[in-house]
Amino acid sequence: EDGGSAWCIPKRVFDAKIKVSPPPAKELQEFMQSIPLLSKLNKGELQQLARAAKTVPLEAGKTLCTKGDKANSFFVLRRGGLETRVQGKDGSDSIIQMTAPMVFGESALYSDEAMRVRLATISCPQSAEVIAFPSAHVEALLGFSLQSGVENLMNQKLLDTVMVGGKQITATLSPD
Repeated sequence: EDGGSAWCIPKRVFDAKIKVSPPPAKELQEFMQSIPLLSKLNKGELQQLARAAKTVPLEAGKTLCTKGDKANSFFVLRRGGLETRVQGKDGSDSIIQMTAPMVFGESALYSDEAMRVRLATISCPQSAEVIAFPSAHVEALLGFSLQSGVENLMNQKLLDTVMVGGKQITATLSPD
């Protein structure tokens, strides 16, 4: 006689994929579709990812994350501006201004868990709003399909910081 079967589903998969969240606002999905990193997702993937999104309002003077923290979410700056503070090898700080819309915190999506560390401190000089995407939910919903896009985005950001003759090196290159 057949004794039956039991299935085990990891809690993070259940929470992210099976447990029904309220449908995301159409406006949020449209905004997400306008973000180059997310625009390649199909409608179903975008809707699932929007269900996992957490809107985080930030007040002026607040710090969103600190260099060295564990990176467990990536973000999209939806409104306002943020400052990225990166400390150079010589101990000096470089401040990079971010304006909406912009993706940041991509290290949360690295496949190597040891590399999921914040590389900069992100603070809010004025009020802002970010959308947080927990990496556990992104992986449960999409696997590692955003990885190549994240790697390209990080490479672009690194190139944008290289200055030659007072200009960004990327300003001297053709789009090709």
